[in-house]
Amino acid sequence: MLIPWIVLVTHQQSGIYLPTNMVVQFGDKTVPYLPSFSGRYGRIKAQTIFRSNRFLWRNEAYGDRLSNTSVRGLGTFGYCVPLSRWTFSWHDENDPCKDPLVISSTAPKYDFWQAETLSWFVRSRRTLSLLDSFSISPTCGLRRDLSKAVDLDISIDGNLCREGECSANACICPDSNLGRRCQWKKDEICSTLEVDENYGKLPARRELASVYELLKSEIDETVLIYDHPVYVGNTTFHEGFDVILYTGLRWTMVSSTDGFTAKNL
Repeated sequence: MLIPWIVLVTHQQSGIYLPTNMVVQFGDKTVPYLPSFSGRYGRIKAQTIFRSNRFLWRNEAYGDRLSNTSVRGLGTFGYCVPLSRWTFSWHDENDPCKDPLVISSTAPKYDFWQAETLSWFVRSRRTLSLLDSFSISPTCGLRRDLSKAVDLDISIDGNLCREGECSANACICPDSNLGRRCQWKKDEICSTLEVDENYGKLPARRELASVYELLKSEIDETVLIYDHPVYVGNTTFHEGFDVILYTGLRWTMVSSTDGFTAKNL
């Protein structure tokens, strides 16, 4: 009995039973900028294990800086032991117990899989409001398959990938598809959008571009923001141009001269 127990504890400490990443979608009814934190979150080792247990999930926007504690402000999920709740923070992301913006209902056990079924609340001033349109789930795969996928790095059945395979809780897309769940077929993404003025002009203080082209990288790859394509206006003004992009919940149009931040999206 001792050996199975040691194996179980070792796997728990290594996070083998936890998803390597998860997809989060926030609503914007209570806090308008909250959807800008939507996206995929990757698992990292926690800095303080006694208050947060051993793992955090940090926004994929950190890229290679996931575990860099000096870079902050993009969002992190963790479990606060004293509160017995899962939390989301973007001010102090290394301590899930310190001034979280979003908290779950009581979760007595450190079990990530409860997160999908719990109620979640957002702090607004001094009150807690039920979070609308919130979802949190593994990128792909079923709960019972995750340890097998992480341990052996093999594909599993019942995954959430639109195309390709699910391996180690990540979608491996064929060359014809892209997106975190391979949901975009490259040859089916609209290359051009045009404003139809039969339905009226877009409300703005100045003339806006009427035609928008799909934004691609220097190596001709489609650029995705919040896992959606980006479109750039075909006319310029004051050294800037109009951009249509997804903000985590809604589509919006912004000026390139404003920068793309949570405040002006």
